[in-house]
Amino acid sequence: MPTKPLSSGRDPFADARFKLGTPPDPNPETVWSLWLDTESTPISLFTVTKTTHRKHYDSARARVRLPPFSQATKEDVLLYNPQGEITETSVSNVALWRNGRWLTPPSEAGCLIGTVRRWLLEHHLIEDADMGVLMKDAVKPGDYVLVFNAVAGCRLGRIV
Repeated sequence: MPTKPLSSGRDPFADARFKLGTPPDPNPETVWSLWLDTESTPISLFTVTKTTHRKHYDSARARVRLPPFSQATKEDVLLYNPQGEITETSVSNVALWRNGRWLTPPSEAGCLIGTVRRWLLEHHLIEDADMGVLMKDAVKPGDYVLVFNAVAGCRLGRIV
């Protein structure tokens, strides 16, 4: 029997408590805490495709003293490749607030090309950054990060 493609048909902002544009002044309990990883994650087949092979993500979470991922948590680790380019978190794509706009890492940086990422790009809500623009050395505590995936939609995070 043929099956239909999986699609939630859901607006990724349905549960968001903020609007894209200027960074909000959000309620503290609605903001995810994001830690910058202490080591790079090499680009591989497992970073650019959806997979259950999660060792590199679990290792990144452990390095910043986060437990393996649980839906109940509001914290994650921000990953970067060996060239220092931001890629994603352990469970989501990201866009960083830079110069009045949301920039997402380019696919060449080694991130998963997620469906919500594509939707946000197609609706001109985020922009693809050029290679070398979203660098780990430029990430500072307090920076806003849009965190998104097809399961949870879009959430706002800040670097701690």
